Amino acid sequence: MSEFTSTCYAILATPRSGSSVLAGVVHNLGISMGKELMPPCDHNEKGFYEDMDFIDMHRVMYGTIPYLFDNPEVRNIDQVKPAYTNLIRKRCTQKVWGIKDPRMVFLLQEFMGNLTKTCRIKIISSARPINKSAESMRKVLRLDEKRASEIIGRYEVARLNALKWVKENGIPNIIVNYEDLMADPKKVIGQVAEFCEVTDPVKIEAANLTIDKTLWHNK
Repeated sequence: MSEFTSTCYAILATPRSGSSVLAGVVHNLGISMGKELMPPCDHNEKGFYEDMDFIDMHRVMYGTIPYLFDNPEVRNIDQVKPAYTNLIRKRCTQKVWGIKDPRMVFLLQEFMGNLTKTCRIKIISSARPINKSAESMRKVLRLDEKRASEIIGRYEVARLNALKWVKENGIPNIIVNYEDLMADPKKVIGQVAEFCEVTDPVKIEAANLTIDKTLWHNK
């Protein structure tokens, strides 16, 4: 009998790397990404699949404007530590659940330190060439090329460092290439479903239906 009663699927991703598409796939596989999700916007028509309870708390922890994250360092953790711990442990009462926020590349170890002993974590990382992520950020946020590249580079370094730590600690993980997901969604979603231990064909088909290739070249 497994010692775990809960599994958390955490998405590690650089901004504009297809993480929202990936989170939508995971959510439609039957893994709740949150009760109240961040709503869609002009540059993310399908939605972000980010849990507002966590997003609001992470914003306090970082003390920065949402999304650009000029200084991605945890500065106000003491203000929200008890509430943060309680929120994570409340989520651990669910059999399966997920979390997605670009800040997770900096927060992973802090986040994991609050999981209950009966909740395991599995990592799903979204990957995309950094020049394409930077170009996407430049277009949707109307930044200059240098500024967009600096932001994306900072997050990509943090993502790779987090993944290195994940692998060194034997944490189950899968890397999903955004370009591959869009080119052959059925194949890649099948791999994600297997990683997420989902075998229900109805849920897998629902995940397949989330992919809209018309948005691929606009991101």
